[in-house]
Amino acid sequence: MQLPLYKILKNEIKVELDDIHPEEQEEVRKLLNVVILEGQTYPQKQPLSPSEFAA
Repeated sequence: MQLPLYKILKNEIKVELDDIHPEEQEEVRKLLNVVILEGQTYPQKQPLSPSEFAA
Protein backbone atom coordinates (compact mmCIF):
# COMPACT_ATOMS: atom_id res chain seq x y z
CA MET A 1 0.00 0.00 0.00
CA GLN A 2 1.32 3.42 -0.94
CA LEU A 3 1.13 5.93 1.94
CA PRO A 4 -0.20 8.45 2.59
CA LEU A 5 -3.65 7.28 1.58
CA TYR A 6 -6.45 9.84 1.34
CA LYS A 7 -10.15 8.94 1.41
CA ILE A 8 -13.50 10.61 1.87
CA LEU A 9 -15.88 8.66 4.10
CA LYS A 10 -19.58 8.18 3.38
CA ASN A 11 -20.33 11.00 5.82
CA GLU A 12 -18.01 13.30 3.80
CA ILE A 13 -15.21 13.35 6.41
CA LYS A 14 -11.77 13.48 4.80
CA VAL A 15 -9.20 11.10 6.32
CA GLU A 16 -5.49 10.49 5.80
CA LEU A 17 -3.72 7.22 6.62
CA ASP A 18 0.03 7.58 6.98
CA ASP A 19 3.01 6.27 8.93
CA ILE A 20 3.52 7.88 12.31
CA HIS A 21 6.08 10.69 12.23
CA PRO A 22 8.59 11.09 15.10
CA GLU A 23 7.06 14.41 16.20
CA GLU A 24 3.64 12.71 16.53
CA GLN A 25 4.74 9.76 18.68
CA GLU A 26 4.24 11.29 22.11
CA GLU A 27 0.74 12.59 21.36
CA VAL A 28 -0.32 9.25 19.86
CA ARG A 29 1.13 7.39 22.86
CA LYS A 30 -0.89 9.60 25.22
CA LEU A 31 -4.09 8.96 23.26
CA LEU A 32 -3.46 5.21 23.21
CA ASN A 33 -2.81 5.21 26.95
CA VAL A 34 -6.18 6.86 27.58
CA VAL A 35 -7.86 4.00 25.70
CA ILE A 36 -5.75 1.38 27.51
CA LEU A 37 -6.77 2.83 30.89
CA GLU A 38 -10.44 2.58 29.89
CA GLY A 39 -9.85 -1.19 29.77
CA GLN A 40 -12.32 -1.90 27.00
CA THR A 41 -10.27 -2.77 23.92
CA TYR A 42 -6.53 -3.35 24.17
CA PRO A 43 -4.95 -6.24 26.12
CA GLN A 44 -2.42 -4.00 27.89
CA LYS A 45 -3.22 -3.57 31.57
CA GLN A 46 -1.13 -0.47 32.13
CA PRO A 47 -0.09 2.59 30.09
CA LEU A 48 2.88 2.24 27.77
CA SER A 49 6.17 4.01 28.46
CA PRO A 50 7.80 5.86 25.56
CA SER A 51 10.19 2.94 24.93
CA GLU A 52 7.36 0.37 25.07
CA PHE A 53 5.31 2.43 22.65
CA ALA A 54 8.25 2.85 20.26
CA ALA A 55 8.74 -0.91 20.19
